[in-house]
Amino acid sequence: MPRRAWRFLLVALALSLRLWRPWSLSAVPAVGVQPRSPKNRHLSPYERLLVNIMKDAGSQGRWSEVQRYWAGYNGTAVEVYDAAMGAAYSCGQYAHGATIFKKRSNHSAAEVDLNFLLTGLKIFRKLRDRLQTEAVWQQIETKGWVKDVDETTTLQASILLGNISLAASALDVVRTQRMLPDRFHCSSAIRACAMSDQKGKHLAAAYFLDYMMQERLQPDTFTFLSTLAAHQTASAQEIDGVLEKMALARLEPDAIMTEAYMGAMFQGRLRNISSPEDVEKSLAGVSPERLQAARSFLEENLACPGRRTKLTKLVMKFYGLT
Repeated sequence: MPRRAWRFLLVALALSLRLWRPWSLSAVPAVGVQPRSPKNRHLSPYERLLVNIMKDAGSQGRWSEVQRYWAGYNGTAVEVYDAAMGAAYSCGQYAHGATIFKKRSNHSAAEVDLNFLLTGLKIFRKLRDRLQTEAVWQQIETKGWVKDVDETTTLQASILLGNISLAASALDVVRTQRMLPDRFHCSSAIRACAMSDQKGKHLAAAYFLDYMMQERLQPDTFTFLSTLAAHQTASAQEIDGVLEKMALARLEPDAIMTEAYMGAMFQGRLRNISSPEDVEKSLAGVSPERLQAARSFLEENLACPGRRTKLTKLVMKFYGLT
């Protein structure tokens, strides 16, 4: 049969499937489709149609339609799995997307590609699932695909992983490409420091903040909140140094910033606080230097009642400032 005739037949078949049974592909068997490795397989007309329909439905938020099409698929094409996960992500159905990812990942013989892993990374980041994010990133590293991941995705992954080195390497890539990192890049790197369990993370956060200010990239309130969150193990002088930089950026401490400052100065001890007595118990063992620094801050910055949260008021009562 001539090549043109074959193309016409395939197009006609695809159109007939979509028009004849618009709400279900489960009734159309994938006759003659043999599962093959994603490295050398070619999608069948049925699978190509399925990918396009799920992408289209997902982009328009029609999740129930995606579910109907996905439920009828029994093949192994990674492109189809990726399309289903992408639709779940677009529709905000992150848990369903994670289920699709795990369904394929649970089969040791099933191969994956970078697109599949990146879609999974986006989903687990939305779910704030650090363990799964670590597992996916490890696969990317093992397969040698890190160099193919864009810097924005790498920075977003570094935040959930709390991986300072990963954030720094992403910034280095931006710089070596003769591009100036923007505020998003630097703020993401600082957030990665805040999420990290590494010792000396406040030094890395301070370095990224200094870099921003040297390059005249205006830090915002979120940047300073992340910087303070990374400073729980810093000295009182280093924490006050963050406030000095905030003043240079012409930002004033609001109610949220005040709590972040106390969280850093009191090393995250103020949890489940409901009375001044709870504050006293939580701060047992805090150095006099930190206690005095916090008191001075409250005296200088809380003349305006609008800057006082419930927790701040309890701390002020502990100090006898009300």
